[in-house]
Amino acid sequence: MAKLTNEELDNISDIFHYKVLRERYKVMEETFDIKENDIVLDCGAFTGDMSIYFSKKVPKGSVYSFEPSPNNINSILSLIAKYKLYNIRLLPFALWDKDRIIPFYLSSGGGYGSSPVRKFRKVNPRHKILVMGSKLDTIVNYYDIPRVDYIWMNIEGSEVKALMGGKETLVNNDCNIIVSTHKVNEEYSTTEDVIKLLEEYGFNTRPIKSHKMWIYGWK
Repeated sequence: MAKLTNEELDNISDIFHYKVLRERYKVMEETFDIKENDIVLDCGAFTGDMSIYFSKKVPKGSVYSFEPSPNNINSILSLIAKYKLYNIRLLPFALWDKDRIIPFYLSSGGGYGSSPVRKFRKVNPRHKILVMGSKLDTIVNYYDIPRVDYIWMNIEGSEVKALMGGKETLVNNDCNIIVSTHKVNEEYSTTEDVIKLLEEYGFNTRPIKSHKMWIYGWK
């Protein structure tokens, strides 16, 4: 297993200056048995905080980082160049259930929380850009990704659409996945639908103890 030392984990988390990151890395260390030649999908890469972690875990493997926000894309590219993370492939797509250009609504706070879901509680529905939405199955086939070993998905309320667009990939790969589910608004949370889809695709599921809305799936 490609274990990272506590010092290495601290050094990575210090790059981004937010406290919850070290705890997130701890969850990954305890849940995923990532090996050095594995292929990992970082779905919702934000500014690269999980991509750099996965890159260090798979020095002989690959990380595919999905991020549609132009500002975040620039941050990830800078991170790749600065730390020579050349096993990361940046894919500027919003994972969706169809292949088409879609609105992408920006966060009211100007930071994380942007989403293609107009009713997501963190976004400003009047502040949007257009991005390319794509099915995960389309990306895996187009880029000829040979297999998928691990998936981390944190895409701010659009996880149900993304899982629907990744059915072929999820059914046909013996992969492990953690999905961060979200309370979209007062009427709807994605948790039950995420569990339902993963189980339909052949996964066992359970919530992560320390993060109840994170759903771990394995076969």
